[in-house]
Order: sequence, then C-alpha cells, then structure tokens
Amino acid sequence: MSSSVEEAIEEYLVKHAPGFMAVLNSVSQKLYGMPYAKLVISSPSSAYKLLLELYGKRADTAAKLLLILPLIRIQKEHEQQPINQILDLVKKGDDDTVLSLLGLQPAERPSITAMRSITLEEKLFKEIISCAIEVEKLAAEAYSRLARYLNEPHSTALYYISAESSIHARIYSKIFSTLYRDEQPVCKRAQTVPFIQELKNIITLSPENTAPDIKTIINKLRFMATLENDVDAEYFMILVSPVLHKVLREPYKTIYGSVLEAIVRDEEDHKRIVSNIVNKLERKMIEQ
Repeated sequence: MSSSVEEAIEEYLVKHAPGFMAVLNSVSQKLYGMPYAKLVISSPSSAYKLLLELYGKRADTAAKLLLILPLIRIQKEHEQQPINQILDLVKKGDDDTVLSLLGLQPAERPSITAMRSITLEEKLFKEIISCAIEVEKLAAEAYSRLARYLNEPHSTALYYISAESSIHARIYSKIFSTLYRDEQPVCKRAQTVPFIQELKNIITLSPENTAPDIKTIINKLRFMATLENDVDAEYFMILVSPVLHKVLREPYKTIYGSVLEAIVRDEEDHKRIVSNIVNKLERKMIEQ
C-alpha cells in the first residue's frame, strides 16, 4: 500500500509541478535520508519542515501545492478534505491524525540525518527553469487572448498581466543562459502537464473574428486565478522563484534574488486581479 501511494504522489508532482521532484528528492535525501514521496507519507510534518527550509515565509503556499494537494488528490475518496484544516494539523506536528484522515497508516516519524545548510546543484533546476520560460510565454499569450474578448477596465488589466508575464519569461531566459550557457531550454514534460495544456487551449479558444460566450471566458479566468484549488501557471511560478535564487552565485544572486522576489509578488497580484475580474463578471451575468 505505502509503495503504491509513494508512486502516486511522485506521479502527481511530476505531472503538476514539472522539475520539482528532483529538487525535493535531493533535499529530502540530505535531511532525512529518504525520497520526498516516502517522507510525505511517513511524516507530513517533516515534509513541511523541509518546505519551510526551502520557502521560508511562503512555506504554507508551497505546502498546499507540494504536500497537501498530492496527499488528497491521489485518493478520490479523500479529495474533499479541507486543505487548510489538514495544513493546520501538519504544522502542529499531528502526523497520526493527518494520515488517519487520509486513510493512511501512521508511521514512525523520521529523524533529521544532518542539520546543515542545504546546497542545491545547478543541474536540478534545468527542467524547472525551462518550464518556467514556457509557462510565462504561454501565460502572456493566453492573457492577451482573453483581454480581446472583454471591455474596459477588464481588458487593460489582462493586457497588463500579459506584459508582465512576457518580462518574466525574458528574465528566466537570462537566468537559464547564466546557468547553462549555450544550452537551450526545453520543457520535456510540457505535453503531460495539465495547466500547460490548458494555457494552449485558451490561446486557441476562438477564431480571431468571433468571441466565446461569457461563461466560457469566466471559466478560463477562474483557471488562471486558481479558483479551483490546484497547481496552475501562477502557482507554478510562485513555487519557482523563491527557490531559484538559492542556486545562483554572486553577482547574480543578490540582484536576481530581488528580481525573483518581485516576480513572486507579481504572480500573487495577478491572481488577485483576475479573481476580482471574475467576481465582477459573475455578478454582471447574474444581474442580466
């Protein structure tokens, strides 16, 4: 049972957060002497401590996406469990209750094998940065496409997000070149990542001379704002930036570190802007 759950967690993360298993496995092996998926089902609270080490003040967001969601999504009968409630139990260290709620057998809590600063190798980030570049390019095009179907002030807000996404793609491309010189970024798993495919669907949503109905537009915007509670383009980028600066060296680390922090704030702002647009459009649709 435990091995099949481990495999399911790893498959979920490979599919929904491309590139991150390499980083999570590396850190988990260094701290706990086991793969990340095994750590998750052995001690969710220890997995949270790992994410706290990587993400600091944004550990809760990372934990929802890289710890809680994999646990509840892989078992259909438990996927309605409240994410915030599970996270609170994890942060309190109540592994037995968390695992029991999710139908898993409580296990002996692993101990940290080495208390030391985490060193991350450059090679671990090649797929993450490659996918980040593709996601930002696709997001820029998707937001621009949706903006064409809306009136002011919604269209301008989406064009603004599109422009910022294009800038983010250029920044990640520069970082990729800094780390990997003459290599070209390739997001190898793009065809199997749901949110990347959804971005492509939005880009080809409708011919240039016609517009989709407002309900379709709202559903696409709900996806862009992660109102369905899963990993999407904006959440993926929120996961990327905080850990990426850890692998950079000076003089890039200080400057790009500040830029990457600004990108995280941009992504969080994007979600709020799109959520506000969705609320306005839904209210208008009800009133009509």
